[in-house]
Amino acid sequence: MTEQQERSRFHKAVDSTLSGLQGDPFLYQRIVAHTEKGAPTMKHGKLMKSLMIVLIAILGMSTVAVAAGVFGGTVNWNGDVIYDERPESAYPTMAPEMLDEQADYLTRLADWTAELTNDGELLVIYEMQEDGSFAPSTSNSLSRTTTNLATFRALLEGAENMPLPAFIPDGYEFVQGEVRYTCRAGGAWRLSNQMMLEEGVKAEWYQLDAADALICGYQMFFRDSPEDYHYLSISADLMELRDVSDQSFGFTEEETVQVVTVPGMDNAMAITSDHHCMLSMRRVLEEPIQRLHFRSGDWQEARTYGEVNIDVHAPLLDVDTLIRMFASE
Repeated sequence: MTEQQERSRFHKAVDSTLSGLQGDPFLYQRIVAHTEKGAPTMKHGKLMKSLMIVLIAILGMSTVAVAAGVFGGTVNWNGDVIYDERPESAYPTMAPEMLDEQADYLTRLADWTAELTNDGELLVIYEMQEDGSFAPSTSNSLSRTTTNLATFRALLEGAENMPLPAFIPDGYEFVQGEVRYTCRAGGAWRLSNQMMLEEGVKAEWYQLDAADALICGYQMFFRDSPEDYHYLSISADLMELRDVSDQSFGFTEEETVQVVTVPGMDNAMAITSDHHCMLSMRRVLEEPIQRLHFRSGDWQEARTYGEVNIDVHAPLLDVDTLIRMFASE
């Protein structure tokens, strides 16, 4: 089961719970960052289990309540069904003492991240291993956040590979935007500060010089009401070029999956239900982009972006509207 598939399944499973929360509109994305970005060798099952623990700790939910009714199947960009068998247990239960121990630590990680994250800096939190070395336990992306739409657009100026919507449906007002950055090839992540958080746990902060900063993604969040489901979320990310037959999307038993056409995009997939509407799109870049991927302070590697992926979530809108938002004539 692919990482994209796991993320898609779980995102939709908790979507109804997060949609009515006030405060940080990127709560789901930040929780994912706590458990995912700093753990490149973590297997998908462990990733999702950790994500589940954090959600339990923050939202006070049970594994059964979140996982119930999640699985329907998986489909690739071409509309081919990859997997359609319902597993006996998508999320195995954990021993209570293990759940409590991991939930406590991951909750502390979430608290540290919320407290120590600075706009324009990459925060990495490391945990000491049995051999005395430090491995990244969590990290978040270097990003800049704003609640002003004009400022958000200014931050994205010059990012030709970041498709923006041609319009926003009537009634939806901008709440918050986040622009994410990585390091250009030939640049360097610069250590700006470090400190011990507790015995066996340390934090490091990294910055990028303006010439080295490469915009690699964004998130926009709109609302037309504080009520549940009254939101519009748009995200775009540069990705490594992948085979469309291998990329897969998870869907629930209640959802309809259809391949759609969006002018200007190479592939597009819509997943809808009575209370959910998601449009995912991809476009191959005209020229690949080289970057320096951050793993840890002493482990960085050259990688290449080859495509851009865009996801739009809008429970109360329809697919045709989402398509028109991004269709380039």
